[in-house]
Amino acid sequence: MRGAEAIEFSIFNCKIKIDFLFVAVLTFITVTDKTFLSLCAVALIFAHEMGHIISAKILKTPIYEINFGPVNVDILKPQAYYSKSFFQKMIIILSGFISNLIIFIILSGIYIITKNKFLMLVALQSFIIGMINILPIESLDGGEAVGLILHKFFSYENAKKISNVLSLVFLVPATFFGIFLGIKSRHNISVIMLALYLIFEKYFYV
Repeated sequence: MRGAEAIEFSIFNCKIKIDFLFVAVLTFITVTDKTFLSLCAVALIFAHEMGHIISAKILKTPIYEINFGPVNVDILKPQAYYSKSFFQKMIIILSGFISNLIIFIILSGIYIITKNKFLMLVALQSFIIGMINILPIESLDGGEAVGLILHKFFSYENAKKISNVLSLVFLVPATFFGIFLGIKSRHNISVIMLALYLIFEKYFYV
């Protein structure tokens, strides 16, 4: 369900593909959000993906390709990834969260010195993006990490069932919280949009 590719470039021999619909969504966000925080969030997500690329490169498991679509980010792992040890795989999975955490610490430190509130907001964004990504939902890094752990103790079928239940347990309250936040603030729909994206990614995206 990918659109026509608008941009294509490489970082550390990893091909980055961005389709037209992603660019359209990004343009809409940029035009409608006068705070520029949504645009910063996109940059932080890109930094998150860079964390995966760099850790995979260090562990000699270069990621071949990352595709940015309107409703998904596809990471194509090489066959060598599956032969790596449990801990090496876990490092690659969690490196995106670590990248967001490092950015949070750096920007928080700069905020302490400069008292720039915008930097603090971006720092909090980075922390939230990192924390959301380690939730045990299948489409996220946390879901992949949980799946990796479950496969050490259960069969593929049972691990999949447990993973599905965990995803549902976290998705349902996230959706209702997003609705509540959107009604309460009247303009902050970021959580509900994220929840709907995860639902679409899990149950409808092919």
